[in-house]
Amino acid sequence: MRRLLLAVAFAASTLSIQTVAVAQPAPDGSRAACEAKWARVVAMGATHGDTEGSFVDKCMSCQAKWDEMVATNATGGQDRGAFMRRCAKGAFFVGDGLVPELLLLGTAGAIVGVTAGTGHGHSTPVSP
Repeated sequence: MRRLLLAVAFAASTLSIQTVAVAQPAPDGSRAACEAKWARVVAMGATHGDTEGSFVDKCMSCQAKWDEMVATNATGGQDRGAFMRRCAKGAFFVGDGLVPELLLLGTAGAIVGVTAGTGHGHSTPVSP
């Protein structure tokens, strides 16, 4: 009797149909994961003037962007290596060099230097 019950339980467990679908988490850096992050940011009200498109574009990994471009046939004739090099630089570089960032940093430093050097009374003559 015990063997019969074990056999029935085993058969029922192996033949049962799963009625609830288990959601697989989206890979980090994918469009789906970034859209889910955007939904959480919107729910918290912390968009800081960002739009969904720009947020998702910054969030997506270079590989996910390339995969999406290949899937939509939007590579524009460029090869994967060139795209990945340019994409990897994208977070720190504008164009092909650091010139815009250095100019901005130099301008900011000059403004701080000029404003910090004024108003200390250095131009007032002192009598002997």
